[in-house]
Amino acid sequence: GTAVKVAANFDQTKVASDVASNIAGSFLSYKSVLRTYYKRQKKTRIVILDDFERVWDGIDITEVFRVVEFLTNQKIVKVSMIGDLTKLPGNIAEKFKKYSERYIDRIYEVTDISNSIDWEAEPLEIDAKFITEFKALHHFHNLRSVIKANNFYKDVKLTLLSRSGVIQKDSVRFWNDLRLTVFALVIESIDEIKLSEIEPCDSASREQQIVLEMSKKLERRVGKYLQDSRFGTFLYKPLLEYYETNSINVELFESIYNQTLQDDRPPYFYSDEKNIRSELPSIRLSIMTIDNLSELVKTMRDYTQLCSLCGENAEEAIPDFKKRLHELVVTLVNQDVTDIFETGYFAFVLEDQKLLDIVNEEFGNAKKLMVDYWIDRLLKGEFTEKEFNLAKRLSDYCYSDTYKTLIEQRYSDLLCRNVFPIDAHNDIQYYTSVTILRMLNRIDGERLEKFYNELKLEYMDPVARNRCKQAMAHLND
Repeated sequence: GTAVKVAANFDQTKVASDVASNIAGSFLSYKSVLRTYYKRQKKTRIVILDDFERVWDGIDITEVFRVVEFLTNQKIVKVSMIGDLTKLPGNIAEKFKKYSERYIDRIYEVTDISNSIDWEAEPLEIDAKFITEFKALHHFHNLRSVIKANNFYKDVKLTLLSRSGVIQKDSVRFWNDLRLTVFALVIESIDEIKLSEIEPCDSASREQQIVLEMSKKLERRVGKYLQDSRFGTFLYKPLLEYYETNSINVELFESIYNQTLQDDRPPYFYSDEKNIRSELPSIRLSIMTIDNLSELVKTMRDYTQLCSLCGENAEEAIPDFKKRLHELVVTLVNQDVTDIFETGYFAFVLEDQKLLDIVNEEFGNAKKLMVDYWIDRLLKGEFTEKEFNLAKRLSDYCYSDTYKTLIEQRYSDLLCRNVFPIDAHNDIQYYTSVTILRMLNRIDGERLEKFYNELKLEYMDPVARNRCKQAMAHLND
């Protein structure tokens, strides 16, 4: 009967065999079987319910909790439930919240990949500098996706080197762009990081809705990772074809490879002085109207080079360039498009150190503007999922020396009642507070502890006081 089947699934020990033989042919319930089994055990047993979110078809969650309660009432048994609670159906999620406090002792949330991970050690073997910068910019949290991306990159590299007589192993520019495109493609297709950042707008016009739907396409989302890549957009389609069909177009990769070896010849390469002089006024005018940051920088570069060839002074256009650069940067900050504020790509396209210094200075100002904007939003204490994502990004950026300095300048502002989970009424609000507190603890744990001790002297609801105590107790988890 049922009791025999239950006993047959026990680990193969003498105790299990004895239990099975004693109940054979009996009408004992499975609970009796388990009681008998656990009474004969001397060491702690751990029961793991994995992939918790996948078991709900036709199963009453209250029955699951009764089983958990029964197991935990056995003195030597501990139960661990593992799952993605965000994937529970709505009605099940409601019941889970209703009963979990009674049956579950504590809940741990896995929110990030460890910052102490050794990326270059086996079995990962990922370039630490590349993946650290990638994570700081794009905030991935799924290690399995990263491993899959790295395996795909190794596969592509091995395949191209073995099948092509053109592509060489030592072409840094080609392999860097290919690796970036591979990681962007694989991670975005699995985790949909950029898709989650697109906010719906019910009041948008039909044209705006069309643009919004287009921005959800994988190609557009991957493009957000490739803004600083010279050849990433060319590599995307052949990589996608290989990723989806296992069919690789070596000739197309060779064509892109050859482009990376060629000098970046400007559009005026075969022109003459007369034509160049006639183009200068229109190029100067376009500097004040361009809506794309990369195009603005490239246009200013071209204008400077053209003026140099013709003996003209490009200095007069610099104020216009600085003004337009600042306007575009402010627009991007307000749109939360901040991944582009790195100068690596522009250092490659700008030979004029003065222009590069202008870009670097403006990007430095943009980072400060961005940090201030995010912190001001968090200080309001109105924590939604958007603020939770901002807190995570700010915490990730804290590992960069530049951003850490900017955050340290606002440390005193962040030491306030609003960042503690005093008024938290759900997981989003609670873990937004925890994320902020962990960041503050990394910067200056003693100051945080001192402020918390002062905060404890104020009147606080007992339940809120307990939430704060739990948050502070797990800052180093």
